[in-house]
Amino acid sequence: MKRSKHSDFGKKANVQDLVVIVIIIFVLTVTALIVGKVVFSFNAQVQKMNNDNIPQEAKDISQSLTNKTPTILDTFIFLITCVVFLVSLISCWFIDVHPVFFVVSIIILIIVLVIAGVIQNANEAMLSADGLSDIAIHFPLTIFIGQNLFKIVTAMGFLLISALYAKSRSGAMT
Repeated sequence: MKRSKHSDFGKKANVQDLVVIVIIIFVLTVTALIVGKVVFSFNAQVQKMNNDNIPQEAKDISQSLTNKTPTILDTFIFLITCVVFLVSLISCWFIDVHPVFFVVSIIILIIVLVIAGVIQNANEAMLSADGLSDIAIHFPLTIFIGQNLFKIVTAMGFLLISALYAKSRSGAMT
C-alpha cells in the first residue's frame, strides 16, 4: 500500500498547538461564565418562589449547587489548560525537528502571541461586561488565566520550543 506524503499531517505537536490551546481556554471561559450565569439566575428564581410552590429542601439543594458550580468549573478550566499543555509538551519532546526550523517556530510563536493578545483583550472585555462581571468574580482561576493569557502563552511557547530543540539527535538533553 502506497503511503501518502501527507499522511502524518496533524500527528505531530508543535508551536501551532498553542493556537488550539488559546482557543480551548477562551471557549471554556465563555462556556463557564454562561453556565455560571444560568445557574445563578436559576437559583435566584428558585429562591424567590413561595414555599407553597417549592419546598425549602429544593431551595437548599439549589443554593448548594449554586455554591459548588463556580469552584468545579474553575478547577475544570485550570486542569484542562494544564493537561492540554502537558500533552502538547510531551508530544513535542518526542519529535525530531531539524534546527533550521527554529526560526520558523519563533515566527509562528510571534503570530500566536498576537492572537493570544487579541483573545486576552476579548476575554478581559467579556469578564468586565455588566452582565458577567458579577458572575466572573466567582471564577478566580479563570480570571487569572484570562488576564494573564499573553504571559502564559509566552511561557508555554518557549517551553514547547525548548522541548522541540533542546535535545540532541540521540534524544538526550544537551
